[in-house]
Amino acid sequence: MSRRETSGGSESWAAVRYWIWAVTASAGIRLFGGQPLRVSAAQVVDTADGADGGDLRLAATFALPGDALAQFDVALDFPRRDELELIGANGKITIPDPWLCRYGYLELERGGVSERLSADPSGRFRLSSHFDNDDAYRIEFQNASLQITGGTAPTFGRADAIDQAAAIEAVRQAATTGTWIAMPAPTAPNTSTHGEPS
Repeated sequence: MSRRETSGGSESWAAVRYWIWAVTASAGIRLFGGQPLRVSAAQVVDTADGADGGDLRLAATFALPGDALAQFDVALDFPRRDELELIGANGKITIPDPWLCRYGYLELERGGVSERLSADPSGRFRLSSHFDNDDAYRIEFQNASLQITGGTAPTFGRADAIDQAAAIEAVRQAATTGTWIAMPAPTAPNTSTHGEPS
């Protein structure tokens, strides 16, 4: 199956979406686990006619502070799925559709018991109950507008963007070389909690 067949659009847009997914997954890992210390990755390139050897699938492992590991994978030729799992010694948090949060909930599992919790318990973000909502984009635009008109600092600034770019570059290098890539020291303060579900 070619990237064009897989993407439902142009090959260049498929490549853009592929790396958007990778960047977003990496950002989620860094948010909860901190800047990785080392990165390993493997990729499968598309050998179909017209694909020009572009990425088809990629899986990466991040070695994080506190002896934690995080993994993500992206693919253009698999059924679509979006899910974030945070697994600790005492429990697990599962967030379906974590990047757009259209379901509006997360699941917490402790001691074999699962409970569904609201993604916006205070109602601060006014999440819609309709699945095909634009809440994530509305919230992004509201935050950007506040920064432009009110001069408020972005939640994640320049230093975080540099650290994110370094993480993605390490993923690319690891996938190309087949080796673990050591990460430079982070430039942004580490705001992750490294906590486990309790």
